[in-house]
Amino acid sequence: VQVRIGQQDPLTEGDDYDVTCWLDEACTQPAPAGGPTDAGTYWVKATGRGNYAGSSAVGSFTIAPAELTITGGVSVATRPYDATTTVASQLVTVAEGGPTFTGAISGETPTLDWSAVAATLDGAAAGTHEARISGLALAAGNDANRNYAIAADEAGTQLAVAGVEVSRRELTLAGVTALARDYDGTTAVELDLSQARLDGAVSGETPVPDFSAVTGALPDAGAGEARPVAVSGATLADAAVNANYAIAADGSGTQATVPVTVRPKAVTVTCDAKSKTFGDADPELTGGVSGLVGTESLVGLAYGRDAGEHAGNHRIFATWGENPNYAVTLVESTLTIAPADLSTGEVLPISDQVYTSTELEPVPTVIWVDSQGAMHTLENGVDFTLAYESNVNVGTARVTVRGTGDYSAALSATFQIVPAVARIPSALVGLVFDGTSQLGVDFDDALCVAEGERATDAGEHVATIRLADPANTSWADPAIPAEDPIEVTYAIAPADIAQATIAPIADQVETGEPIEPALDVTALGRALVSGVDYEAAYESNVGVGTATVTISGTGNWTGTAQATFQIVPDRPDAIPMFRLYNPYSGEHFYTSSPGEREFLSRVGWNYEGVGWWAPIEGGEPVYRLYNPYAGDHHYTPSPGERDALVAAGWNYEGVGWNSGGSVPVLRQYNPYATVGTHNFTTSEAENDALVRNGWHFEGVGWMAVMAG
Repeated sequence: VQVRIGQQDPLTEGDDYDVTCWLDEACTQPAPAGGPTDAGTYWVKATGRGNYAGSSAVGSFTIAPAELTITGGVSVATRPYDATTTVASQLVTVAEGGPTFTGAISGETPTLDWSAVAATLDGAAAGTHEARISGLALAAGNDANRNYAIAADEAGTQLAVAGVEVSRRELTLAGVTALARDYDGTTAVELDLSQARLDGAVSGETPVPDFSAVTGALPDAGAGEARPVAVSGATLADAAVNANYAIAADGSGTQATVPVTVRPKAVTVTCDAKSKTFGDADPELTGGVSGLVGTESLVGLAYGRDAGEHAGNHRIFATWGENPNYAVTLVESTLTIAPADLSTGEVLPISDQVYTSTELEPVPTVIWVDSQGAMHTLENGVDFTLAYESNVNVGTARVTVRGTGDYSAALSATFQIVPAVARIPSALVGLVFDGTSQLGVDFDDALCVAEGERATDAGEHVATIRLADPANTSWADPAIPAEDPIEVTYAIAPADIAQATIAPIADQVETGEPIEPALDVTALGRALVSGVDYEAAYESNVGVGTATVTISGTGNWTGTAQATFQIVPDRPDAIPMFRLYNPYSGEHFYTSSPGEREFLSRVGWNYEGVGWWAPIEGGEPVYRLYNPYAGDHHYTPSPGERDALVAAGWNYEGVGWNSGGSVPVLRQYNPYATVGTHNFTTSEAENDALVRNGWHFEGVGWMAVMAG
């Protein structure tokens, strides 16, 4: 410590003053013995001695922190040009363990805090620069750090890092459009650069591009939608602003990729027209392709034609495989097959034809051999038509075979017509009288004519048979000249009269004498005559009951037939009520009319005889009604029942007969039937049998004079 008063010489410590060291300016906190060692500000107090006793002076001194010089351990990564000298903090990297430094007192280990480390470049342009590191600090929590400071220049630079690269800023090529085109076998693509630009420049700067050498290329020449075009060749012009820029590209030099449509190229396949004659092998089918690129060809190209070998036009076409680079249009053509010359064919021998008096048209077998040695058997009406000459009478006939369809021209052949042979006529066996004219001879009616007797009646008859055309026919027996006729005797047997119909015979009134009513006999559609066609014999024909008549055939008839008729009492006061049965509907019908009885018998009803006798005069009327819906009749003496049925739709047919006498007519009802629901009988046995079978007994229907 040097003490000076004014401009005097310095005083002498120990003689003129004593020195003490203090931690505070008021000198209340003495410094440790030996003096302070840590960096900081301290105070010394000079206390006068001798001539200066009683006085003192205070001064200060400072122990400066020891400077730490950063020597390394900090690096700065390359970054692209951005027109500034700023380096982003993430680009500043501190080595593991922290930055290296010098200047620490032996035995002491200062520690650093680099959380706020920063870097600034010495220039903004692209190139190699020095980075100036700042922001390093002494770490908190280390007592040794209080005596140190980090050395820095006036600008605060604590470390200079050389060789930091600022790369050229990459610009992205954009706005390029590829023009669609047809496939041409190359990878070159025309580009539209009217909107081309470079994106990514620093704000405020406009790099100058040179697009004069820009080209586009496909990875291959194939057609397709949205094919990738690699764009390259863009450069930067010779301008100062461009020094800090470069155009981005991948490893192959591609600066942009844009889509393009490469359309399949239109090509035309044209089939050549061909021709041949039916039966020949097909000519080679050929054609041509226009529009292909260079020496390329269509994959799988083949020519074919529609199936068929008949004369005429057949389509020639082409097929091909997958050809994605071409849009193929097909022009078809025609294979013309001309008809073959039929005159080179052959008609096989035609067998002799037998005279028939009509035109004979045998169909010959026609064969033809084609140029390949295959034999064809031709079909009439398809491959050829036929025309005949001299083909009726015995002799040589000619047939002309004229080609059609697959054949043209014609050829001819002959065949022989030989006389027809007529079999020897013979008598037919088993002819029976049928009321018509018959010729009982078996002969060739196509070759012969019959002369003489055609017969109707039973008996023996003679017919003469001649050849119709002796010039073209002969008898089967060569010993008989063709001009000679043959006589044949034949027989017609009588018919069985059992087939005749004897009309129902009206009831006959008892006279006490034999009754022989006239008969109505029909057969074969005509009435037979008694004494000519038959004789009648009667039995049981005197008293009341059933009489029988037997007719025996004569002349054209043979055998017998029978019929019966009724002989009824001579009752002037009563009439018989006829009972009939319909086997198809199950209805019983009752009538006093012989005409109605006979009509119904003829149409299939069964006549069952007289049911009862009704009074002619007096008595109570019995009403007859008809159901038009069911086809059923009903009979009742009750006006109320009659009116009820009429109201229900039945037709009233008037009074059928009268009720009167002492014999009851019993009435039964069948609840299961819809037709023939009622039955009327005087027989108690019939009544009881029906009741046992489920019919309902409904009492006495009306009264009769006598039972049938």
